[in-house]
Amino acid sequence: MIRKILSILRGVDTTCHTRVIDDIKKLNNFNRIWNIAISNYSFYSNYCYKNNLPKEIKSLIELEDFPIITREDIIKNQKSIIEESKNSILRTTGGSSGTPILIPFSKFDRINDYKNIYSSRSFFLKDDPKSILMLWGHSHLFGSNIYGYLNNLTRKVKDFLTGITRISVYGDSISVSNKALKKLTDKKYDILIGYSSHIINLTKLIDLNKNDINFPSLLVLTAESFTKEDYLFIKSVFKKSIVISEYGSSETGVIASGEPGVLSVFNDFILQNDINHGLIVTSLKKKSFPLIRYAIGDTVKDAIKDSNNIINNFSYIEGRIGDKITLNGTDNSKKIFSSLELQHIFKTAVSIWGIQFYTINENIFIVSSLINKLDLNEYEKQILNNFKKCYDKIDLNKIHFKYSTNLKKSISGKVFFRVPNEYI
Repeated sequence: MIRKILSILRGVDTTCHTRVIDDIKKLNNFNRIWNIAISNYSFYSNYCYKNNLPKEIKSLIELEDFPIITREDIIKNQKSIIEESKNSILRTTGGSSGTPILIPFSKFDRINDYKNIYSSRSFFLKDDPKSILMLWGHSHLFGSNIYGYLNNLTRKVKDFLTGITRISVYGDSISVSNKALKKLTDKKYDILIGYSSHIINLTKLIDLNKNDINFPSLLVLTAESFTKEDYLFIKSVFKKSIVISEYGSSETGVIASGEPGVLSVFNDFILQNDINHGLIVTSLKKKSFPLIRYAIGDTVKDAIKDSNNIINNFSYIEGRIGDKITLNGTDNSKKIFSSLELQHIFKTAVSIWGIQFYTINENIFIVSSLINKLDLNEYEKQILNNFKKCYDKIDLNKIHFKYSTNLKKSISGKVFFRVPNEYI
């Protein structure tokens, strides 16, 4: 029943499945989208002219000749992009990498996104979901004044009809976890969906108190990066649930889905990798504002590429390109710590609700939320020892610890790993 209601409300055929398409189909789809892009947006026609790009490519490998487009490029040209768009709707990015950007968006874009999402979830669930619990943080999209109130009311009506219960993730992480725990204790949900950091915190709470919960049939991790160890921990606690991950961004929608360790890229996209910019995405289906060689800024682990250097599968999102830091040593040497390396350094035997960091004048500030404050000294000792093992010349006086019950979040409720300067 819920699938029929979703189809009516969202115009989505949720019984469809993502097909694997061959290189010829991908090539034809790209050339069609590329033609739409340069015909409708001066941003892309100028990009084509300045870089002497062809109006049509003969092989997918030629995509690597297209210069990478960054968030900054879109922000600089945001005014013309919005003016030339035929859509009045604008989508705000979540701000997880700093300054949010606005891009044209339409109901057609949303439908394509839902098709991928619901066909993937249906594949794993094998049945109609009758109830969904969401740890959700996008209420900023409702707007303000009377329009915000009406949008909020419309969302509540749709949620009631489709069996969706939402928990806001704007509060502190422990409160969010306690609210979710109560819901899972009182009722069995077919699907539990939430940002990875909030699901990990919920898992810690359940494991810590040995709570007897109603396990959801399907658990969906979204948005933020997490490690293999995080996944194995979640699986050990949610032992009666199927656990999958969905990866995407506000600009792109969901790009890939699957069980952690084996995420498959949807055929709506070409996904590539660049050592300096991380993941690069290109649209293969018509969008209000198509993305051509757009740098998302994330890094992946175990990417499986084809002969055209296109990523078809990967195991995990490691983190964001900008999460890496450089620290000075006591002998004037320097070491660059990658996002993945920092995640492992911050792992200790002392249990924490969450952790993030920021840098000021070559100093790193580590902000943590500890489960037991009595472990504070031991926690700091372990972190410093982990840094020392990775870089024996490190100046430990440059590392500082802070503690908070409410870690910094983006406007969409995601918990930052590295806090952007704008949020410090």
